[in-house]
Amino acid sequence: MNHLAREDDTTAETSAEAAPKLDSRDLLLEAFVGPNAAHYLLAWDAMQARRWSWNWSAFFFGEGWLLYRKMYLLAILFSLARLAVTPYLSAITLFSDSLLNQAIPLIFPYTMILNVVLGIYANHLYRIHAESKISAATVEFKPERRLLAVQTRGGVSLLALLWMPVIAIVEHMVLFLMENDYSFQWTEITQSL
Repeated sequence: MNHLAREDDTTAETSAEAAPKLDSRDLLLEAFVGPNAAHYLLAWDAMQARRWSWNWSAFFFGEGWLLYRKMYLLAILFSLARLAVTPYLSAITLFSDSLLNQAIPLIFPYTMILNVVLGIYANHLYRIHAESKISAATVEFKPERRLLAVQTRGGVSLLALLWMPVIAIVEHMVLFLMENDYSFQWTEITQSL
């Protein structure tokens, strides 16, 4: 009888030890990140004293990296931030025949600045995104289903990368429409003088 009691205690201890492992924050982060989890866990550990580190993928691919890592809202905001400045840069070159053509040399450095900022803060933003999704899964799911829920919500999305050409086309259409609108307005202004 004593032997059976010890065996049950051992099983209970093993189950108790296994439960925290399933709920371990690092394990959940690793499950969320998916590919390159070791890279991100090391980067996040190194970021304990500061909120930034460098992410080459985010720097080179911008919203493509954000989409790949399932940060859709940030990808949209990144695209809008790039588009939002174009009218102002075009207004700087108001006395030009082709406003957008004159603004392009100003748009490239602005885009580079956005990419540098994203490259610097991408790992921090990704950590916030991961923690948010993991916290939501922790509330919504029992411990035994939590790991699967975190894996599903995290990881990467190759399908989202297929949206990159669509985003590029939409951005170019917006720029084209803005170009035509500004050129039309400038033509009206000069003819009325």
